[in-house]
Amino acid sequence: MAPRRSEQRLRALSTKFDTGRADINPKHRVDKNKGFVKYRNGLLKLNQASPDINYITKENSLKSPLLRMPPEIRNKIFGYVLGGHDIKIQVEKNKYILETRQWSHDIWHVARPLDSPQNCDPSPYSVKPNFQLLRVCRQIYNEAAVLPYKLNNFSFAGSARKYLGKYGNNWYNPTDYWVERRTIAQLQAVTTLEPSVRYMDEYTSKRRPAFRRRFPKIKHLIINIPWKGTERWTEWSKQIVVMREKGKVDIEWRYLERPPAGH
Repeated sequence: MAPRRSEQRLRALSTKFDTGRADINPKHRVDKNKGFVKYRNGLLKLNQASPDINYITKENSLKSPLLRMPPEIRNKIFGYVLGGHDIKIQVEKNKYILETRQWSHDIWHVARPLDSPQNCDPSPYSVKPNFQLLRVCRQIYNEAAVLPYKLNNFSFAGSARKYLGKYGNNWYNPTDYWVERRTIAQLQAVTTLEPSVRYMDEYTSKRRPAFRRRFPKIKHLIINIPWKGTERWTEWSKQIVVMREKGKVDIEWRYLERPPAGH
């Protein structure tokens, strides 16, 4: 009986990636510490790996029903799984540490669908995003690594006083915390952002860079006004934001019913 075409292709690929070894065992245990190099933008460099990992990658591309689909269909599936969320990240003060004069922080987040009601408690609508999809295999990571940042809205609330280190003597907020822990590629993929009120205070005082500088692909910016009756402050802020962003970002202004927690 003649071998199947997929088996023939797999055998050809295994010899292509052979580096002098007589045999590459597909069941060989892969050392997770081997073959993972990062680009300068923080993403994994997947084209440099051991023969075993290359073999498994090619085997997945030939046998997986998902990976055998056309790229256009795969991208739509990835978009449905990884996108469509409003992710709110919040910081709360935990306790004051006298030795360091710092507040310890609790960072937490909640996600809900974009079509859920706004300006209300997100807890009843909370969902758990399926970002674990990026850990399934190397090809999915390669094709969808930045989609969670491109297809979701990120909003921030809360703040805590910080006296030492970076941003010392200023209000430290979850927007700063989140930005510091993102890779270059992730920041470059962000399209929609809702910064915290405290962050906007620092921004309008020019103690934070322009959004277009940190997030080159940002398209939509949601700015919260702490409470009604601050129209004068609003007009002044609008002028600063428009001037710093040079009119290249769509800005949505929202009035909050009450000051956000921690303000």
